[in-house]
Amino acid sequence: MNKYIRGLLVFFALLMVVNCKWETVGKKIGLFIPGIDFIDENNGFLAGFSFKHGSEILKTTNGGLNFTEMNVEHRDSLVFYSLDMYNSTYGIAGGIGIPLFPGIATISDGSNWIRPNTPLFYYSTFLDSQADSSTLMTFGSWDDAFNNKLSGMQVIHQGEKEFQTKDWQQILNARYGSFINGTYGFIAGGSETDLLPTPISSTEFRLTPNHVLVKNEGLVYRPDNSLKDQTGEIARTIDGGNDWKNVFNTTNTSFKGYFNGISFVDENNGWVVGISESDTMASYIFNTNDGGNTWNQQFYEEKVHFFRVRFIDENNGWAVGFKFPDITIFSAACYRTTDGGKRWDKYDINDVIAYDISIVDSDTAYLTGFGLDFSSNLYKYTS
Repeated sequence: MNKYIRGLLVFFALLMVVNCKWETVGKKIGLFIPGIDFIDENNGFLAGFSFKHGSEILKTTNGGLNFTEMNVEHRDSLVFYSLDMYNSTYGIAGGIGIPLFPGIATISDGSNWIRPNTPLFYYSTFLDSQADSSTLMTFGSWDDAFNNKLSGMQVIHQGEKEFQTKDWQQILNARYGSFINGTYGFIAGGSETDLLPTPISSTEFRLTPNHVLVKNEGLVYRPDNSLKDQTGEIARTIDGGNDWKNVFNTTNTSFKGYFNGISFVDENNGWVVGISESDTMASYIFNTNDGGNTWNQQFYEEKVHFFRVRFIDENNGWAVGFKFPDITIFSAACYRTTDGGKRWDKYDINDVIAYDISIVDSDTAYLTGFGLDFSSNLYKYTS
């Protein structure tokens, strides 16, 4: 290949990367809007929290140019963190709940989100939700009415009025889940660092060896010596969550951390993001091609924290979170692959944190970014 042809190939490759970008399509759509799911390029739902309504679910039919507020039962009693729609009228939102008002709501008519009958949780944290044609699921941990600490998933089938509790039978807390159908799926979990209130007032986002401070008396991330013993777990079920098999425990591996988002596209191929905070915060991406029996590391980068990984097929996927490359700068960490994770290209967004992403197709994706002005924007990616 002569230099002229090689130069043209490099030029067109760079041109494709330049043309692949994020566009802001909705500004200040809410205070904290981490949940997102777009059914197609025009129709989508967002979930989170606003000062006006408390918990909030929004719907758009024009790609985020305008939003309609959904009718949410007990909207002032819980904060939604995750959202998944099977279609425009059937889906589930999960988040943080309190006594009598667990952080779960479901939709079956396109407009009204209701809280089905559930066990009386004292406290619940559901970080992930999933909907298929007949089953709604949310994943996390909770305390029941007898103060028993449980972890796993809550499941409700279409036509039922009450969630079923499915303990994932592992030592650590369940965090995120991915099911291929109503019976076959995975949950990833582990221990994590708490975000603790701090009296320190900061005017900027700063990174020091032991703290990450968020401005305006926000939150402080404070690792301690116990983090050197962090562990993560992944478990698999083939019967809808009645029985579980541990397929990945990090205790005897070089990876010392916990797991966040997990995504399977079929019974064999899946990805999970791992977070290590023992020394320097770093993110990993692991992949399996045999249903979780073996896992291989695909990605590692320091000063990055991934919340989610999502794939739509064996090749196309995204991992999102945030990064803080130096003392005063942070951005949404957005990494894309088109070859199953052999290569990950970054398309970051400055000054926001990304909690989740909705992939419409191989060329289109949406995410919400939370900024330190305490508002969330909606972004669209096109290639």
